[in-house]
Amino acid sequence: MTGSITYHLIKKIKEDIHRSLIIGFIVSCLSTFMKRLKASFLLGRFLNRKNYNLREKEIKNNFLVKFVQWLFIKLHRIYETLTKGSFSIEIIQRIFKLEIDLVFTYFFVLVFYLLNFRVVYDLVNYNTQFIILSIAAILDGLVLISFTLPKAYSSWIIIKINQYKKNIKGSKIFTLLIAVAFFLISLSIGFYKLMAILIGLVVIYFIFRYFKIGIYLLAISIPFLPDQLTIMILLLSVISGFIHWIIKKDFKININGYNTVFVLMLIVFTINTVLSVNVSGSMRDLIINGLSILMIIHLINGIEKKKDLYTLIDFIIVIGFMTAFYAFYQYFSGEPMGSGWVDPSSNISIRVFSTFENPNLYAEYLIMIIPLTFARLLSVEGRKRIIYALIGMILLIALLLTFSRGGWLGLVFAVGVLVLLLKKDLVIKLIPVGVIGIFFLPNSIMMRIKSIGSLSDSSNFYRFQIWENSINIIKDFFVTGVGLGFESFRSISSLYIKDFSPYHAHNTYLELMIEIGILGLILFIWLLGKLLKDIRYQKMSQDKIFTVALFSGIAGLFIHGVAEHILYNPKIIFQFWLITGLLITFNVKFMKVRENNEYINDH
Repeated sequence: MTGSITYHLIKKIKEDIHRSLIIGFIVSCLSTFMKRLKASFLLGRFLNRKNYNLREKEIKNNFLVKFVQWLFIKLHRIYETLTKGSFSIEIIQRIFKLEIDLVFTYFFVLVFYLLNFRVVYDLVNYNTQFIILSIAAILDGLVLISFTLPKAYSSWIIIKINQYKKNIKGSKIFTLLIAVAFFLISLSIGFYKLMAILIGLVVIYFIFRYFKIGIYLLAISIPFLPDQLTIMILLLSVISGFIHWIIKKDFKININGYNTVFVLMLIVFTINTVLSVNVSGSMRDLIINGLSILMIIHLINGIEKKKDLYTLIDFIIVIGFMTAFYAFYQYFSGEPMGSGWVDPSSNISIRVFSTFENPNLYAEYLIMIIPLTFARLLSVEGRKRIIYALIGMILLIALLLTFSRGGWLGLVFAVGVLVLLLKKDLVIKLIPVGVIGIFFLPNSIMMRIKSIGSLSDSSNFYRFQIWENSINIIKDFFVTGVGLGFESFRSISSLYIKDFSPYHAHNTYLELMIEIGILGLILFIWLLGKLLKDIRYQKMSQDKIFTVALFSGIAGLFIHGVAEHILYNPKIIFQFWLITGLLITFNVKFMKVRENNEYINDH
């Protein structure tokens, strides 16, 4: 009956469903997805439709690309709907429209008050003088901020302080009250923990406001911060990228040949994680590699200026330079290594590893950075060339002090690739220079070079034993692999390797075959092959020096992968994908690529 309570209740539920933003969005997504799929070129080929220009038609009617672009347009409309009349969204928008110097002013004034409170607290510890000294500290802070600070620093700070005092009336009182509240909180959770939280909030603010800042922070966090914090920075950067896509009304995804490789990689990584012999262990590598690939997609679609790439490269070089200083400290202070990293039969007692876990990891990191320094050396003139030459020499010495034979071979190969792709005729001239240079090397390095491939060396014998047993694992898991990540290898290796308990196969190619099967290895080879193909067909220019340098670092890394698994440690995985992302962004957005003897993609 139309007048019953049940009827009205069902009618009301139907109306709510029809008006529901979420339900409407899901239905719209499914409907659009099916329409795009029905009109797609791939489905048309499967149903034997009329054939025509394959490349142009596939790009034009790629249903996945068109669906993704439609999805972000739809999300942008939802974003616009939410922002209308929403007080909370309006507050967030106002916060993210603040001037950068204003945000820093708020932050430093707040920190300054907190430090004053902390000093007073430590001195008097709640005695009768606490209130008087607190007031004195507050007045002291106001005086310093209003008078001393502008006099002590540049005219830029004077202008900013005056703007701060002029534009935000009463903000000092407000900041003071917040500082008091934070100080009281610090008494319960700890002062340094509170400072870490405040710094973290400022970092999150800037990552969400500017996607590129997240990439800069990623570059510095790789060698200097714990892996968990690096993953958090990467996650926030990816989320920031997605938010910027949604906010951007006319967003269009960059269509390029790398999209297919990355989509297939994500699918293979996910399937291998689900079917892994150690699912929880594989989740770590799925998160690290998945977020890194998404970061690359955001780099391609988010970087609009070539200058941003050059700035990021300079930043990476400076970070590498900083790690070298710590490596020198380790060498001259005689910081010891674990017994597993020093061969008893050699005369080597110290191997530098800087902020990394072991010398081989640090060598892998340097292999990817040193070619960039060479590229910078070739692209600048005057005093800058001297500076980059000194940085290059310091990084090279740091690599030598790792005593990583795989790292040395990797760098030699990287330099060879760099010269071969830029100026082939130099290869023959450099061979005698390299041969003569060997005779000037220290005896410790010469002995290390001579031990390459020798079974009398304990580490070589150890590797050969692992490789032999790893082949048996590959035979049993040739197609599927045992699961993504070294934890899966460790879970299964004990059934095949009885005398050792290795973390990985000490060979990147064997390890990839064991973890993700033949399909996964083919995808990595496909990616490297496409990178090389794009570089070979690029028109010679100053930009090509950097694309070649980026690729040569990757090539050298994979040569080191013959004797070590390079995609095992999170720091190296992050750095590998960051360098790869920079190279791909150069290739698809800022380079001339020759196809069929013609240059295309001219930006």
